[in-house]
Amino acid sequence: MDTRQMYDILDATFRTLYNNMDKKGLHFEKQILWPNKFKVKPHDIEKLWDILLATGMADSIIGFGNGGKLEITPAGIQMMTRYGSYKNFLASQQFGQPPGQLTIQLVNPDNGKEPPAGESLPEKTPVLPDKSPKSTRSVPNKNTAGRSK
Repeated sequence: MDTRQMYDILDATFRTLYNNMDKKGLHFEKQILWPNKFKVKPHDIEKLWDILLATGMADSIIGFGNGGKLEITPAGIQMMTRYGSYKNFLASQQFGQPPGQLTIQLVNPDNGKEPPAGESLPEKTPVLPDKSPKSTRSVPNKNTAGRSK
């Protein structure tokens, strides 16, 4: 099982559990994997099961006749309500992390070319923003017209 398939299965699992919250859990293989046409080896099913439980967003149902059944937890419901899918949730987590190194290319505003190596751009007097008083009256636009505050 590759990483992409794993994320597809996790996404489908949370979506299926969320859409079937009215049922007392779903059988992981019979009601989630098979209907979504995922072909997974038995040892990979165990890995996926462990991953699902480790997220805290799905839980196994304990009791006679409930072997292999999962249900969505309150954390899973919150994730699905907020992000709509597990993939969207993961994407939001990636953007929430500190960005990598940022490379900035300096260009001389006078001629549009990079300065030669070892030289810096010429100093210019900064242009400060206008601090004159502005009207505080808001003009409704098409997006806010008709809305009450």
